Formats: sequence, C-alpha cells, structure tokens
Amino acid sequence: MNALRKHNLTVPQDDSIISIDDLYVPQFLTPALTTVKVFTEAIGEIDVNTLKERIEADHIISKRIVLSTELIIRDTVRNSLEK
Repeated sequence: MNALRKHNLTVPQDDSIISIDDLYVPQFLTPALTTVKVFTEAIGEIDVNTLKERIEADHIISKRIVLSTELIIRDTVRNSLEK
C-alpha cells in the first residue's frame, strides 16, 4: 500500500490488495486489508495424519487434498457494484 501511495495510486480505487491468512492485524490497517482465511488447524491435522500414513506405509502415498478457505472482504477491494 505504501508503494502505491508513493505513485499517487489509491486502494481500492486504483488497485486491490488481498492477503493470505487472516492474521489479527490486517483488519486494523487503514484501509482494512481483504484476506483469504486459511484454516491452519485443519492443515496441521492433515499434515500429522499424512505423516503417520507415510511412516506406516511401505510405499509413498500420493493424494490430493483440497481445503476450504474463506474470503473476508474488507476495504482493499472495490465493490464490483461501485462505479
């Protein structure tokens, strides 16, 4: 956001910014940062289970894991309905 300001650009009018992981601080920035919330507890649980499976298996297990996320829209993304 600082780099955009240095070039006289504004958020979200000229550019949008989205972060990954909903940390505590972004909601208090000005403008409040839009973020994709990642459920880290679920990732940790999957990691532990995958490690257990690899230790117990006599071969490498390959699988695709898809986790859900949540988009938390705050002030750094322009509403598509705005003109």
